[in-house]
Amino acid sequence: MPLLVHAGRPDGNMEFLTIAGDTLGPRGCVRDTVITHSRLAWRHERAQAAVASRHGLQALPIEWLAARLAGGFLQPIDPDALKAAVIKALQADLGDLNRIKDLPGFPRAAAATLSKAWTAGLKLAELAAEAGPEAASRLAAVARLEAEVIRHLPPSMCRAADLVSVALQRTSYARTLFGRIAVHGRTEMSPVWRPLIAALAAETDVQWIAGPRYVPSWVHEFGIPVVEADRGSDLTGQMVMVFSAARPDSYIPNWLCRPQDTG
Repeated sequence: MPLLVHAGRPDGNMEFLTIAGDTLGPRGCVRDTVITHSRLAWRHERAQAAVASRHGLQALPIEWLAARLAGGFLQPIDPDALKAAVIKALQADLGDLNRIKDLPGFPRAAAATLSKAWTAGLKLAELAAEAGPEAASRLAAVARLEAEVIRHLPPSMCRAADLVSVALQRTSYARTLFGRIAVHGRTEMSPVWRPLIAALAAETDVQWIAGPRYVPSWVHEFGIPVVEADRGSDLTGQMVMVFSAARPDSYIPNWLCRPQDTG
């Protein structure tokens, strides 16, 4: 007997289709998003999702989640592109940094400094303008370095604060793009990302999956549900307890934790 599919006739509820008088489940899949804390954790989540056939699950670091929500082909600054931009910026006048910019380790140190300043949400130009006379010249030099580096970066690459600023204007799309969001395995999150997490919690379901780890106070202040576990109840908790009690010369058995639990 042929099966008659009435694809053009929704059965009252637009979320269901009628097949020969019977009702199927919701069209499409429920999307879930996991915010990971490291590349190793990202690979682990993807592998676990593949094994469990969770086709609606996507794993993203927080910076790529912000870029996805911001849209417009925007992306976070790639570390290699940042180092290349720092090297190009050395040709400019950098004020107080001119004395050390030719040293071998300067590009790497400058890239790390800018990355930390951006994830902390610091506005270097404003800090330089408000600083005292002793710190103003050094901060002005770092702000000038930042301006030169940004000038040499691809237009699609944005600082963390810029991504968050654009993403906050598009939070109404959060439920569609990400569905339910779970923050896995983090003990802290850089200040620049916290307003975005708070805005996402107002638009969709957000959970902080702490396990045995420390939960920062601002998570509770934002009203984000927290899932905790007693220390020692899993391999991660056992590892934390051993490291906290171990002496520098102590031996940690390799069977105590899995690689994905060490991030």
